[in-house]
Amino acid sequence: MSSDAVPGAADELPDDVSFDIPDDLSGLSIFGETTTKPTVALVLTQVAGADPLAAVCTVAKLEVDVFFAQGVGAVAVCRDLDGDGPAQVAAGISQLISGVPAILVERRENQITATRWLDGERGDDIPAGLLLDGAPDDLEGLLLGTHTLADIKGVLPAGQYSRLKAARLLASLARKARKKS
Repeated sequence: MSSDAVPGAADELPDDVSFDIPDDLSGLSIFGETTTKPTVALVLTQVAGADPLAAVCTVAKLEVDVFFAQGVGAVAVCRDLDGDGPAQVAAGISQLISGVPAILVERRENQITATRWLDGERGDDIPAGLLLDGAPDDLEGLLLGTHTLADIKGVLPAGQYSRLKAARLLASLARKARKKS
């Protein structure tokens, strides 16, 4: 639209008005968040122990460390924070524990975001404040940067099992679950 379209529009701006338009918008994404690398990325699950989640992640070849957070469930801490690494972990976990949502929580530049994942697909965003309300100290500390993984007891690396041993553990847990039902 030219200034001729609105009579007098160009005449109404003072001569001393200046503004800059940045020529690099690469820090923005189509989802509204910045594209900076997360400081921490966690996948919260309803899995009732660290061992089963570590086995699931081993079978899926996901690079994570796992711990159990009382009142939440097993938590996977993503090792690969580059690019879509955390999203791949959330997709992989939610696909293997199908029908049960997983929550990807990331901290970027002092902002926490949370996204629901189900059956390998990204779902809706969740207000991060809801997740922190009543969260165990270890989980909250990791997200806020006051704790490190070394401060948490019972952390299991996903690679602690061979893929065969992980598959056997999962088969054993599935048999036990079927016997109970």
